[in-house]
Amino acid sequence: MKILFNCLNLEKGGAQRVISILANEFSLNNEVTILMLRNEISYKVNSNIKVISLEKSSKNNFLTKISLLKLKQMAKQIENIQPDVIISFLPEPSLKLMLIKKFNQKIKKIPTIISIRNDPQKEYQNKIIYMIMKYLYQNVDKLVLQTTEAYQYFQKILPNNKLGVIPNPIAPEFLAERPNNKRRKNEIVTVGRLVKQKNHKLLIASFSKVKIKHPDLKLLIYGKGPLETVLKNYVKQLNLENDVIFKGEVDDIAKHIAQARLFVLSSDYEGMPNALLEAKALGIPCIATDCPCGGPRKIIKNNINGILVPVNDEKELTKAMLNLIENDNLSWSLAQQGRISSQEYNPKRIENLWNDIIKEILK
Repeated sequence: MKILFNCLNLEKGGAQRVISILANEFSLNNEVTILMLRNEISYKVNSNIKVISLEKSSKNNFLTKISLLKLKQMAKQIENIQPDVIISFLPEPSLKLMLIKKFNQKIKKIPTIISIRNDPQKEYQNKIIYMIMKYLYQNVDKLVLQTTEAYQYFQKILPNNKLGVIPNPIAPEFLAERPNNKRRKNEIVTVGRLVKQKNHKLLIASFSKVKIKHPDLKLLIYGKGPLETVLKNYVKQLNLENDVIFKGEVDDIAKHIAQARLFVLSSDYEGMPNALLEAKALGIPCIATDCPCGGPRKIIKNNINGILVPVNDEKELTKAMLNLIENDNLSWSLAQQGRISSQEYNPKRIENLWNDIIKEILK
């Protein structure tokens, strides 16, 4: 079977991470192509996967986004590939694909799955984007969501038989067997783009309170983004320059964070956060905000395999961090249960769920 993944790029990000995992799994028994709008690649894929970029440069602007020439290039590539099914991730490439399907009879006949990766309340809060999405997505064969909340949002737009829920897979390297080591570094870690959605400021504020009782702790922030300067200035205001360390983007994140004392996700909203899934799979005690659209709540059973705290609640986040730092038995128990429950997101199991949907729409 020929499978085409339609996406923005393979730069570091949650959706791109999932694409690379799924593409690698599918390529073992299928002919897989990845069509990208932009020439940005960080995640490795198997050598038998063909990767095509519509942009020779990673530079992009509004004119290139709306260019009819780009739509024609995209349509030409799809016609050349002649896939049996298209799986499209993220709003920009998905909306472009559905626009092409409106006017191109050859491509219109190709069964298409669109995967929504973030909180749709935030993703489509612009009324114009919402109306375009609502109009174009009527012709999709299946809309794959990550959480029940996202499913409920789209029930107002599409019939139930066009909706499905599949969680994210965890990359095999995070699920590999590891020694049960109770000795951990005095590090609290987080992984994610430095953007408003991730609310790193909340985590830094809570860390400043925890630091008073536990002066040896460090906070390591992995990721890049437009708020880096703002966050560094905030750290400076709190006199934490030597204690909050911005690590940027790194290869093999598992190796860097595996022995951390805690992992904290402080987001205001998420889809199904890969960083949280991966930290839990590594056996790191995890704390996350119970944010929309329900991803952390799906991943964490509160006080069983992690801790959930209210969104943007500095007091509760500080309390949870202190609780795990000062209670080794609880911390160890959550970490162990986190690793056990992570097997639910084994790539092979998730691939089978995708295969079921592909078989359904091919009928």
